[in-house]
Formats: sequence, C-alpha cells, structure tokens
Amino acid sequence: MKKVAERMGVTPPTVTKMENNVTKASIETLVRYAQACGIQNPQITL
Repeated sequence: MKKVAERMGVTPPTVTKMENNVTKASIETLVRYAQACGIQNPQITL
C-alpha cells in the first residue's frame, strides 16, 4: 500500500480510507489508483 500511495502522490492512510470506503474517491482518484496498481488503461463504468 505504501508504494501505491507514493505512486498516487498521497499518504498511505488516504489509500486505506479509500479502500475501506471511509472516503469517496473521485473518478480521477480512482484512475490514479488503478494506474498505481499497474492497470495501464483503466475503464470505469458508472
């Protein structure tokens, strides 16, 4: 999680809150999260 947070430019607690649905992530944040996890062209369906 620390590496994902670093790749996103946020703190590890921010990633934890997002993963646990404590905070609502924007579409842009979800795309950055997917890219930080190694997904090159994420497609998010609403």
